[in-house]
Amino acid sequence: MCTKNIKKHNIEFIIPIHGNCFVHDSLTRNQGSYEKTLESIKKIQLEKIPYNLKFIFSKEMINSEFSIEAFIRDNQLLPKEIYF
Repeated sequence: MCTKNIKKHNIEFIIPIHGNCFVHDSLTRNQGSYEKTLESIKKIQLEKIPYNLKFIFSKEMINSEFSIEAFIRDNQLLPKEIYF
C-alpha cells in the first residue's frame, strides 16, 4: 500500500459492511470477503489512514441480529465516521 500518496492527497476510504461473516459473504457473493475486508481495515488503521464504515442494512443483516456496536468494539476499530 502506498500510504505516502494516500496521506499526501488526503484520501479517505469508505468501507461497506453488510453484516456478520455469513451475511457479508452471501451478499457480496464472494467467499472470504468479510475476512479480507477486516484485514484491510486493520492495515489501513495501522497506517493511520482515515477510514469510514458504511453499514448496508438489509433484511438479512437485521434478521442476523448483527450488532454494529459489538462489531466495532470486538474488532477494535476506530473509524473516522460511521454511515448507515
